[in-house]
Amino acid sequence: IPPLFGIVLPDLGERTSYEFRYNHVFRETDFARVVSALQAAQATGRGIVATTELETVGNQWWGLRAGFRVNVTWVYLSRSAEWERRLAPSVRSLAVPEKDAEDVTRARERGPFKGFPYYGTGKLWYDEANTNLLADLSGWVVKNNAETLKAALGRK
Repeated sequence: IPPLFGIVLPDLGERTSYEFRYNHVFRETDFARVVSALQAAQATGRGIVATTELETVGNQWWGLRAGFRVNVTWVYLSRSAEWERRLAPSVRSLAVPEKDAEDVTRARERGPFKGFPYYGTGKLWYDEANTNLLADLSGWVVKNNAETLKAALGRK
């Protein structure tokens, strides 16, 4: 997300083949407001889904003109405290971090769901258990944020 606001950490370009510097489409000064909205959504325990109104900056690379006012609905994969609370104890014991479980940035360090749900996007295959658990979390987040998502799509 930071590159969309013109914030490119030095090591990102060195460790990847992506040209993040070309992705600057929103004002850097709006980044903190977006992060706050994402953090507030995370605090609800229902997943990170938030809508923010933003204004574009000119981006010659993508042919984007400055001054467009847009509503962006962000859906960001993360742990969800409420979803985790509702898991069967046998699944919860395998999917929720062993220590510091209240810290949503932590993931399992070992076991069949190591890293859940913070999987890398470069891997092209996950086993059925990981795929199903990730699908269940994603579906639950969508269902529990339906009003925000419907509004983003112009539906009531």
